[in-house]
Amino acid sequence: MAFLVHRAERADLLVEGLAELLREPPSDPFARELVIVPARGVERWLSQRLSHRLGPSPGQDDGICAAVDFRSPGSLVADLIGARGNDPWSPDALVWPLLQVVDASAGEPWCTTLSEHLGHGKTGEELDLRQGRRYATARRLARLFGEYAVQRPTLLTNWESGRDTDGFEGAPLDPDLHWQAELWRRLVSVVAQPSPVLRHAAVLERLRAAPETFELPDRISFFGHTRIPSSELALLEALAEHRDVHLWMPHPSPALWGALDAVAAGTVARTADLSHELVGHPLLASLGRDLRELQRHLPTGDVVGPPTPAGTSLLQHLQADIAGNALPASPRPLDPSDRSISVHACHGPARQVEVLREVISGLLADDDTLEPRDILVMCPDIEAYA
Repeated sequence: MAFLVHRAERADLLVEGLAELLREPPSDPFARELVIVPARGVERWLSQRLSHRLGPSPGQDDGICAAVDFRSPGSLVADLIGARGNDPWSPDALVWPLLQVVDASAGEPWCTTLSEHLGHGKTGEELDLRQGRRYATARRLARLFGEYAVQRPTLLTNWESGRDTDGFEGAPLDPDLHWQAELWRRLVSVVAQPSPVLRHAAVLERLRAAPETFELPDRISFFGHTRIPSSELALLEALAEHRDVHLWMPHPSPALWGALDAVAAGTVARTADLSHELVGHPLLASLGRDLRELQRHLPTGDVVGPPTPAGTSLLQHLQADIAGNALPASPRPLDPSDRSISVHACHGPARQVEVLREVISGLLADDDTLEPRDILVMCPDIEAYA
């Protein structure tokens, strides 16, 4: 069994590769395929694309995407550890024991920072104001500890063993953060359940030693991920010891991937990460840090599909420059009729939505072949714009 990385400049090429894999029937004809996706939107788009490529009639797009389970990484982990729907370490459940620990520790020397924030020793309106923060503060701490467990499990492991380090290079915590380590230790004792890091380590051991105890197919695909936390990477590696694990990863620049092959593998501090010096295009430098960090932990893998052909539009030139990890030697002439990239200056979110609606309506009216599933809308805060 193996951990296989497939990368392509465009997501539609990855779909073709995944469809080709799914066309190969598993040994059990009733087995369901498992595809892990990063978001619901990716699931909808991917299932629609696969339905045109799996089982169609000759020359037709009348296929069907069946016997394929789409899951999120979180739901897969929850099933593996047996905590789906009843996890004492979920942020929602953790708020209440956190409040219990905070209230019981108010005024203790280690808890001075948190106690002052919540109004310990204050009176009158100041006390009422600060005590009103209790639930919000506990909720924020619960989410923070949850992120530590996923992104930096070594940090919590060290804290539980009594070492107040940064969990990375073994450096001591800053003095103003020591209260977090003590709070975590007391929280673990109050919850009285195996902590997330211990639970995760036990699952990894089971996956390696007793893989048959998990109801998982012989091959698993992870599609569209450009950022994978360390705990999930460890899960992929453990799964790959007895199953085929396929990572279908969009990567816009084969040239940059090749340049980064010379960079040492493994995790490094961001202050010591010099991989940006190998980046020749500013968009890859500013938007590609997650991919550069992920590449340090992955095998080279294979490239799916042909490279993007050269074109004449502004968008095609930009795509070619990013793929080549370089800026053009000289400015290119701009065709006034080129609308492949358009910038709309709007005075606020409401006006942005209005202009977006007009643009999309115009595109659909001008092109009979364009369908809603071919349009992707991205924004920095979907809840605010929705």
